[in-house]
Amino acid sequence: VVMNRVADERFPDTIFDVILQYGQYGRLYWTGPMWPARAWDAVEAHAVERAYTIAERILNGERALPADVVFQSEYIQGTEVVAHQGGFFFCR
Repeated sequence: VVMNRVADERFPDTIFDVILQYGQYGRLYWTGPMWPARAWDAVEAHAVERAYTIAERILNGERALPADVVFQSEYIQGTEVVAHQGGFFFCR
């Protein structure tokens, strides 16, 4: 969704600006991107490695959603639900 927003004229033009948009991704607009302290625990190492792997795949052009999916939230928004996973709706 973030990459789709970067490509959509209705949203900012960079990943950084998209994720820091007020009210869009939790409190990132306030805290900025950061790893929680527990991310460095051995128990969480797999999650950090997975996050890096997914980020690399996305930055290399892989996409899981159609290009027109620009909404994700715990409620339905937009005009059509494309997917629902882990309590989040992904919509056009």
